[in-house]
Amino acid sequence: MGKNLLCNFGLIRLGFISLEYFYAEFMIKSSAKTKKVTYVTEEGSPVMVTEKASKFIRHMAEMSDSEPNLALKVLPGGCAGMKYSMDFINSDDVRSTDFHIDAKDVQIYIDKDSMEYVSGSIMDTDDDLMSPGLKIDNPNAKRGCGCGKSFG
Repeated sequence: MGKNLLCNFGLIRLGFISLEYFYAEFMIKSSAKTKKVTYVTEEGSPVMVTEKASKFIRHMAEMSDSEPNLALKVLPGGCAGMKYSMDFINSDDVRSTDFHIDAKDVQIYIDKDSMEYVSGSIMDTDDDLMSPGLKIDNPNAKRGCGCGKSFG
């Protein structure tokens, strides 16, 4: 506790804006450590899906009058070289070569060419107020871009 007080005191001398920034960053870091994540996919699934992501996908499917079948693809493009593409598809459009992930109330389909890029990833929601939505934490990405929509 003394260390935090000393840091806060040092920032007070820099001005109110610096103190506010430090406090906000501290809260983000400390809340990230205590965040409990619940997965709806079976352990060992090549792409793990959180409960929040499953609920978000279901909600978006309902809003667009679509079946809760999400097609996830990796395509060339974006600022870092590769980008994600996600679309709702009908059950009739599922190909026999697509990899299927049962994520509770939603189904996720990944084409075989994209699987090598996303295997080991975690699909979650992004709580950022500026760009809420799905996010993919991809261990295969060697670099990303500032917008978070592409990787390389």
